[in-house]
Amino acid sequence: MKLVFADTSVLQKSVKILAVLGNDVIFDAGEDALFMYGLDPAKVCWYEFRINSSACIEYKHDEEDEPFSVNVQTLSKILKLATSSDVLELKIENEKLLVRFKGTNKSEFKLSIEDNTMSPMEITKAKNHVRTLSNSFKEAVERCELFSDKSIEVEINNERLKMSSTDEINDVEIILNEADTKIESEGRHHKSRYGVEFLSAIKSAATIFETIDLWFGTDTHLRAEFKDPEKYLLSFTIAPRVEDD
Repeated sequence: MKLVFADTSVLQKSVKILAVLGNDVIFDAGEDALFMYGLDPAKVCWYEFRINSSACIEYKHDEEDEPFSVNVQTLSKILKLATSSDVLELKIENEKLLVRFKGTNKSEFKLSIEDNTMSPMEITKAKNHVRTLSNSFKEAVERCELFSDKSIEVEINNERLKMSSTDEINDVEIILNEADTKIESEGRHHKSRYGVEFLSAIKSAATIFETIDLWFGTDTHLRAEFKDPEKYLLSFTIAPRVEDD
């Protein structure tokens, strides 16, 4: 496995989000793409980052490549050091993940790897689909955070996307701009609640991708996808939160 990037910004920012959610990430290299995936410690949020070979200036995959795990928080700290002038290389060397920067200086980091013990999760998307601007989603999450200590409710109501939260004393409700929001829904009303910590983490993808696609139903998991169709897919599947009575 070998990947070389001329532009590291998407990789840096995406891995930073994964590091907020989990401790480890699986590297699973295929013929045309590298898949990075994992699960948060509470087993509530499945995350996956697909890097297509077209995102790289060089991409190599060997049939002998086996999935492996690395500490995603350590990887994020290393990637944060890359500058805009650096060319980044990721490869397996001597049973470690080599992270090499080539720019004004040449830097090499070698991360220990572990055998993979996790298989990719099979995702069944809900039939209700929403596409909106990722900045609108980010703004809605940030406003809901003000009065939320546990969860944020996401709702389709009369072909509008609404997000709301409460801290049992105060309430906030946001209806996302209808002109920028496309909804395909079975029925007129669906809602579910999701942990605020997970929505707060994924909102950061708005700095990378222009739109977000959401699939959810009443008390079902939420599937959120941010993508550049030719290069990247960053996705999250979040289990619904059941509030205590």
